Amino acid sequence: MAIPDLLGGRITMMFSPVSIVLPLVRDGKLRALAVTSLKAFVGRPGVANHRRVGLSGVRGYPVVGLLAPARMPAMIVGKVHLETVKMLGQADVRAKLADLGFEIIGNSPDEFAAVIKSETPKWAKLIKESGIKPDLAPPRHVIAPTRSFNLNRIDDAQL
Repeated sequence: MAIPDLLGGRITMMFSPVSIVLPLVRDGKLRALAVTSLKAFVGRPGVANHRRVGLSGVRGYPVVGLLAPARMPAMIVGKVHLETVKMLGQADVRAKLADLGFEIIGNSPDEFAAVIKSETPKWAKLIKESGIKPDLAPPRHVIAPTRSFNLNRIDDAQL
């Protein structure tokens, strides 16, 4: 990741998800210049969106969502979505996620699928035109999940 290079002065700027660099910005180790979302970042007053600093052609933001196998039964998808929306509606959860730099949307599975469908061709074109290649080096750290669910066999007790 580029953060050590930025902190060490080997590079002068980088694009990063807000949630990753926000603690360093709050500690005064990094300076936030702008966000690439359509709106200014409410969690850090004074940080403009990209248009206000003259980067009108730049638009990109990380999207975090729940994904499941394509053949997952609609009933299970609906239940997971309902429980997720309930959780995202809790004031303490919303406050914590906002504090971490996340903008909470909580849209429907169909709306999220439409976002993925509309964004994929844009990013595929950018990757192809720029010649970006994947870094195939093995990860230095592997984090094992502490708990997993078989979502094809989920019941009320697991949610």
